[in-house]
Amino acid sequence: MAFTCPYCYEKFSRDEFEFRCESFTSTACQEEDPKLARYFGVPHYLANRVIPNKSWRDVMTKKSLWKAFGKMSRMLVVPDEVKCDRCGGPSRKKICPRCHNELPTYFHKAESHIISVIGARGSGKTHYITVLIHELLKRGYKLDISTIPQDVGEDRSKVTSKRYSEEYKRPLLDRGEELTKTTIAKDLNPLIYQITSSQKGFGKTKALYLVFYDTAGENFHDDQELKKLANYVANSSGIIFLLDTFQIPHIKNSLRSAGNAITESGIDFQGVFQQVYNLLEKQGLVKLKARSPVPIALTFSKIDEVIRNNLLDDDIEDFSIRKNSKYLEEGFYDQAELEEVSHDMRSLLTLWEEEGFIAGVESKFSQTAYFGVSALGATPKGGKIEDVRPLRVLDPLVWILDKIGFALPKK
Repeated sequence: MAFTCPYCYEKFSRDEFEFRCESFTSTACQEEDPKLARYFGVPHYLANRVIPNKSWRDVMTKKSLWKAFGKMSRMLVVPDEVKCDRCGGPSRKKICPRCHNELPTYFHKAESHIISVIGARGSGKTHYITVLIHELLKRGYKLDISTIPQDVGEDRSKVTSKRYSEEYKRPLLDRGEELTKTTIAKDLNPLIYQITSSQKGFGKTKALYLVFYDTAGENFHDDQELKKLANYVANSSGIIFLLDTFQIPHIKNSLRSAGNAITESGIDFQGVFQQVYNLLEKQGLVKLKARSPVPIALTFSKIDEVIRNNLLDDDIEDFSIRKNSKYLEEGFYDQAELEEVSHDMRSLLTLWEEEGFIAGVESKFSQTAYFGVSALGATPKGGKIEDVRPLRVLDPLVWILDKIGFALPKK
């Protein structure tokens, strides 16, 4: 089994896990860590030493009942705790062998999945991530999903629960302040959550780690930013592709005719998709003559304004995107519900004369779905939002979880 680091997105095998000494008293166990320094882009980084992999692998081999199986035990078993070979102190702090960032305690026992949430500036990605996590924490139990933030990292001021509370939840959900596009852009720390399910079923994934990395809006005109995005997308188990509904020509023209001011993003939504596809192509994740198997949820934001401005055709007034997710009321996942949502959104795109976009997506990905969501339920006025009323924000994530085999309650 290969693991993907939630920080540097590099893959490594089970026998490559490393540990960091956790001693707070022995200065002899402090030393320069060039891998951490390189990750944070600084010349020096002082941290507790990395316990040599060989030191605890050898101990495991000696304890093996049959020495002939020593090599196999090193390959298959990662201990929960090891001892520092210098100070003798115990350590449970696992780190990535590539960048030396701290990993969640039981990272070696659960699957790690990066769910990419990507979108150009103006698509509402930071708001979406904020509300998505809030809904997962608040309503996930209805689908038997237990969500726990993973507070790991050398900088304790940047752990997941603290960052989410101070930088995301309090400003938007507690104070009703629109989040700025640059507030979180420079942070290298992802938001990491462990989700578990008590559902029964052979072969189903019951525990995994979700990683959300918010760049505050990808800059699709910057080659350097695109390179940084490449590893994130290339190592994803699923992609939530957030697209600004206001940039669809039919919607843009209709809103402007109704007197609404629409900000130009500088790149149309089809161009954003093509840029990301080119990234995947360069990374070898998609092939010229084969569709990518990675589930991709084409997620159109700000759908509340489309509904509010009566831009849904009269013949489809009963579209599922007008109502909130039924599984949150009934407590079980019905694949047919989200298939209906996807079909309805796909039909809307056809009505809006975007058949070319649909054909392009479905020629490149074998698992596609279309969603209409609203993170806020209304457009902020003067930088303020009085009452956040999310609509269907969990749909893309729940669809991807089902596709990657997570155990959801079903009829």
